[in-house]
Amino acid sequence: MKNLAVVQQFLSPVRKVRVIEEILDKMRALVDSGKLAKGSKLPSERDLCVMLSVSRPSLREALKVLDILGVIKTRQGDGTYITGSFARLVGDPTKVKNIQQRFTLLELLETRRVIEPSLATLAATRAIEEHLGAMEQALKGMYSKDISLEEHLRYDEQFHRAIVDAADNPLLSQMMDLIWAPLLETFRITDHSTEHLERSNDNHKQVYLAIKAKDRQRARKAMLAVLKQTEKDLLKREKK
Repeated sequence: MKNLAVVQQFLSPVRKVRVIEEILDKMRALVDSGKLAKGSKLPSERDLCVMLSVSRPSLREALKVLDILGVIKTRQGDGTYITGSFARLVGDPTKVKNIQQRFTLLELLETRRVIEPSLATLAATRAIEEHLGAMEQALKGMYSKDISLEEHLRYDEQFHRAIVDAADNPLLSQMMDLIWAPLLETFRITDHSTEHLERSNDNHKQVYLAIKAKDRQRARKAMLAVLKQTEKDLLKREKK
């Protein structure tokens, strides 16, 4: 099968912790290579799992994302076909906006309340010096004066990523990967006054101190305080 040979050139076994992200990277290289025409049928899920050395649930989560993006289309009982490209997606702002809005605000907030306090709790048990150092560096960046909104968001993301890494739970990590892009969009519409940023920074610092002290309950409460403040700001913005 010609398609099978082409696909195998791009889909070598996945070895990174963030499995879904790695699968998407490899699929991007395959699709945007242009070696498979639009309408080409991909190998079966079983074959793809073997090529990538990943579990079927991980593969299906990645394929679900690609389906939402409009890059592939799975036809029940028939197979999965290439229907677009990442390059076209990037050039279509409307498409990107629709993808980012596939989660409602309330769904995002509920998901964060379920996942991130648990991540903070696990991090309080499992964090090593490397993780704590990453959190500390991110905090220093967040407290920097005269930084732009994008810079602050980048440090904010680094802080939360460090907690995800410290928690050392691949499944929770994959779940965060799936919702992170729309989460960043919600952060961009919150209040970014100096008073707000100082309060946000202080809340994040409490999470760090609790994790450093290996206080699981305190870490959970501190993360909930971060989320509560963010939710308050978001809902206030929504009312406006």
